[in-house]
Amino acid sequence: MDKIYFLHSDACNNVKYENYEDGMEKLFSVKVNSSKDDVMYKHESIYNGNNFITLCGNYSQKNKVIIEFLEQCKTEVKNIVCDTELDNQYKNDIAVGFMGIDFTGIKGIDPARQITDEDSKKKADKKCYKNLLLNGFKDKFCYSLARLYPNYIFDDNSIDEIIDWQKDQNTMIRIIDLLDDVRVNPYSNGLGNTEKLKGRPECTKEINGADRLLYEVKGNTINIKSLKGHPDTSKKYKH
Repeated sequence: MDKIYFLHSDACNNVKYENYEDGMEKLFSVKVNSSKDDVMYKHESIYNGNNFITLCGNYSQKNKVIIEFLEQCKTEVKNIVCDTELDNQYKNDIAVGFMGIDFTGIKGIDPARQITDEDSKKKADKKCYKNLLLNGFKDKFCYSLARLYPNYIFDDNSIDEIIDWQKDQNTMIRIIDLLDDVRVNPYSNGLGNTEKLKGRPECTKEINGADRLLYEVKGNTINIKSLKGHPDTSKKYKH
């Protein structure tokens, strides 16, 4: 499954030249440090601005690298300019966001999907993964779980239970917060009235009055076992 990033022509072309060079160099760094499932697209209009013409006329090693970066981005026939178009065009993949230098004045793009450097890409990725946990189908859901929580192991039943919680968005947001908190406060404190179960290896965090997140910490690995029921009820957690 590909993660899609689209190079926004206006967000690259409508800047001063000195900002263009520096900004494109940062986007090149994003490309260099991307993963194998990151796919970057552009439209031919990326070459239309005066900045690119100036870049080609002022040859240097840095400018050569920028030109190569643009050539490495796949070419899309349609010029994608907003979130709605991006999501529609790549609905079978994971459309993360737009890459650019300056998004000032550009409408229709969530600021969280505006990627200008490596740090903003990481934030955009994380935002995208969490959105897929809230709304994604099972394949994208599992993909996002694996990337948000690389040292977590989710039992099959726990994945089914999280997916079932998607019908309640507020609870899903709560579950994501609890999963994040497990790695910070696994045994006590933190969110959800963290409790170490007596005589058992698991801990729990409260999702709501009736349900708790059940997990076990094994070294550097966190095993998520269940997200339904409560140890004090007739619910039997799987081991």
